[in-house]
Amino acid sequence: MNTPLRLLLVDDHSIVREGLRALLDDEESLQIVGEAADGSEALEVTRHLRPDVVLMDVKMPGLPAADAIRAIRAEYPATQVLVLTSYAEERQVEETLKAGALGYALKSIVAADLVRAILTVASGETWLYWRS
Repeated sequence: MNTPLRLLLVDDHSIVREGLRALLDDEESLQIVGEAADGSEALEVTRHLRPDVVLMDVKMPGLPAADAIRAIRAEYPATQVLVLTSYAEERQVEETLKAGALGYALKSIVAADLVRAILTVASGETWLYWRS
């Protein structure tokens, strides 16, 4: 049996984190190892838990997502970042990809595609789903 990918959930809305946990908890290829409510907390939790993938929202209070992504990728190059957001602004996509995220997906994505996106990003490949 393969070791599941270690996943960190980052969103400032606890209901979103709870929903993602409920959605992904039964997925054998994934293990949710922690949660964070903003970019600063995401960096701190990444330092402690060393997840394989950080699933991160873009618009959160405190440290901007792009700065958090840049810091995570600089300190932990093996940790990949997949942005999951409700914002489909091209500027946001470009900014997060330049910061080091490998993927960008809208929250309208279906569960099976989200799992594929996480696995794709974890393998070092790009995943983009941001146009309706």
